[in-house]
Amino acid sequence: YRVTNTLTVTLHDVSRTGEVIDIAVANGINQADSIQFMLSEQQHQVLRTQALKEAVLRARADADTVASAMGSNITSVKNAQIEQDYYSPVYFQNWQYDQAGAAMKSVSPTPVQPGDITVKATVSVTYNIR
Repeated sequence: YRVTNTLTVTLHDVSRTGEVIDIAVANGINQADSIQFMLSEQQHQVLRTQALKEAVLRARADADTVASAMGSNITSVKNAQIEQDYYSPVYFQNWQYDQAGAAMKSVSPTPVQPGDITVKATVSVTYNIR
């Protein structure tokens, strides 16, 4: 027969991921699915706020360039909308483990490269010009 368990481990130090995997293998795990590297809600909010500020600054700079090319100036903001932001966690799928092989490994933990996490924000701004 086959037994499957789901376990969620939250680490605030991703450098310990390999160590945690090694402990799990030493305790009988033989497969790990969907290892995810995500931001905490607080980290996501900080980065989202930063991305929104940068998006607004870029929108204004682009609008200033266009208005200047038309011989006009921006007088005010008519409308601003925040589009859905984008957050891309990093996933690792279906790792197979062998306890015997893990036992013969060196003292260093299983190497894991979490990669980059992307947070994007888009704003649409309509300006009044004169």
